[in-house]
Amino acid sequence: MDKPLYDVIMPTYNQTDETKQAITSLSEMREVDKMRLIWIDNGSLPDHTSDIMGHIYTTGMMHFIIFNPENWGFPKATNLGIANSVAPYVIFLNNDVILRSDVFDTMREAIENTPNSMLASTVSTSGWQRPTRLAKRGWITEAQEDNEEYMPVVTTPRVLEREEHPAFFCTMITRECIQKIGYLSEEMGEGFGEDDDYNERIHAAGYKRLICLDAFVEHKHRTTFKALYSDKEIAAMQQQSMGVLRAKYGERVW
Repeated sequence: MDKPLYDVIMPTYNQTDETKQAITSLSEMREVDKMRLIWIDNGSLPDHTSDIMGHIYTTGMMHFIIFNPENWGFPKATNLGIANSVAPYVIFLNNDVILRSDVFDTMREAIENTPNSMLASTVSTSGWQRPTRLAKRGWITEAQEDNEEYMPVVTTPRVLEREEHPAFFCTMITRECIQKIGYLSEEMGEGFGEDDDYNERIHAAGYKRLICLDAFVEHKHRTTFKALYSDKEIAAMQQQSMGVLRAKYGERVW
């Protein structure tokens, strides 16, 4: 493979077990021969770094590894991954996500089949993208339990309204999107709000964003943040990000 179809950008800080589970699920996907993992080690302790690096080698996946001297946070580390990406489709992937086969192909096909679209995301076990929340919106006809056995009812991708911002735990953007919209905003510090900002920028440029109702992942939600910070500290970071977003867009966007 001269150039991958998918570049999968995954920044991590410690969290060895979760990261290895995510990498294993990547390596077991049918799309594995189409992808390259761009792993950014965000200043992890040496034991974590060597363990994860060894696991990547064991899978035999195509990969590119970046070592940061310290924890630069999600936006800055992801931007470094974007700068080293070459694929026509780039995936932002958290290390606490477990994937199943065809998720990437499903997102790509949704983008290809929806004119003027540049971003696609998944249904998950967390946040507003949970099946139960989507059922309340009327997007699916019924909601089963939020677990890895969930099977979709509706397969047509949903075009999102402005205020519907998919979180970047498993999200695909196009190379054209990078060229026209740019990189993630680093104003948010270690994280929170950079996905909202990017969604706003795509919408403002007149492009569509999608949620693929037949692409499901298991997401453990904020594993790294919860290991590093208290609930109070996380809430403070969220408020700081909200202040940046309000200053930029003049209204509540999250």
